[in-house]
Amino acid sequence: MQEFDTKKNQLVGKIHYIFEGTEHGRTEAPHLYKRNGYYYLMTAEGGTSYDHCITLCRSKTITGPYEVHPENPLITAKYSPDNYLQKTGHGDLVETQNGDWYVVFLTGRPLTTLGRCITGRESAIEKVEWRDDGWLYLACGGHEARAFVEAPELPEHAFTRSNTRVNFDSNEIDIHFQSLRVPMTPDWVNQTDRSGFLRLYGRDSLASCFEQSMIARRVQAHSTSAATCIEFNPENFQQMAGLTCYYNSTHHYYLHIYGDDFGQYSGKKYLAIISADNNEISEPLTKPIDVSDLEKVHLKAEYFGAHLQFYYGIDDEGKVKWRKVGPVLDGSILSDDYVEHAEQYFHPCFTGAFYGLACQDLSGQNNFADFGYFDYQEVEP
Repeated sequence: MQEFDTKKNQLVGKIHYIFEGTEHGRTEAPHLYKRNGYYYLMTAEGGTSYDHCITLCRSKTITGPYEVHPENPLITAKYSPDNYLQKTGHGDLVETQNGDWYVVFLTGRPLTTLGRCITGRESAIEKVEWRDDGWLYLACGGHEARAFVEAPELPEHAFTRSNTRVNFDSNEIDIHFQSLRVPMTPDWVNQTDRSGFLRLYGRDSLASCFEQSMIARRVQAHSTSAATCIEFNPENFQQMAGLTCYYNSTHHYYLHIYGDDFGQYSGKKYLAIISADNNEISEPLTKPIDVSDLEKVHLKAEYFGAHLQFYYGIDDEGKVKWRKVGPVLDGSILSDDYVEHAEQYFHPCFTGAFYGLACQDLSGQNNFADFGYFDYQEVEP
């Protein structure tokens, strides 16, 4: 509400003071609405984890005093640990042209009861209604948001379904890819140096907080897979490239090809896995796989709940034959919930897990890797 912007900071400070001692904890991110002579203040309380909630209060004057909703919180899963949507909070309201009201809010979908959320922080929607007492309630009753909500009586607006397979056959990088801390610039990632391929020039390691050559796509369901094909000719052990399952610089898995330039192994290239778990680095694959004779190597990762499995594949008459690489890994460590409770406290980023394409060259020679496609699939609807 623009007319009240000049008083916004004073009001927010006052509301924080009002609610700091309530059962739901400190307030955050207030939203102010005016309806039928009342100012309604919607706030987020309870932190951002399993006590998260949305509360409502109202006043006849913008500066208060505000009375709280008689059935606060408006939305929460705090008392329903088995509800499909958890961590529900930070809401905002929308009214359709037909007078239907909905609340949009943040949420998480844990793998287990009060467990880890590999899909990170997500957005959800629920239908609400104004009742005779002038207060807002969930249309379904109670306080728990549902997994499926009835749509408004409006004409359907169909969106074009995103491509699950990216073939890198244009000059533009697909919108689903994100980079880490730095923008995507042609000097380290582009689809023009080699037509039909995405090229990554090697820079820092995945543990670096500076310039990584990695583009990644969010994991958006509990059962997914990601696959790619890589052409890479490393000259030494400092050069590597491949497919990563990533949360941050201290929590990731990396199926990668690296080079060897020692003695009888000079000129060889191998496939291996690196695991980073709270700064502890290990190699789950007991013996690296020699891929020196392969120009193209297909790489794949499959997520089934917390179970993460890597594969590599070889072209066989137009079809890819997949072979498992290493053991089943604990993919749930790539989550806010695990990282937040790690030995060295780290505030969660709310991102969840990512599938990424990466290339490193710690020798500073900027060797590159070419990726022929990226295929992301969801098993869930």
